[in-house]
Amino acid sequence: MKPYIQLVVFKQWLQYILLVTTIVIALVLIGMGYRVAHDNFKIRLPFKI
Repeated sequence: MKPYIQLVVFKQWLQYILLVTTIVIALVLIGMGYRVAHDNFKIRLPFKI
């Protein structure tokens, strides 16, 4: 029973780490994209800001 429980916990941890990593990468990419777009708008449309 114990090895089975350890295996399940290990798999859940792997999924949890993968999920957190995916969310962090997505947030970083969105943040970078937002900054790039914001900088582009600043350069192109200075009168609107």
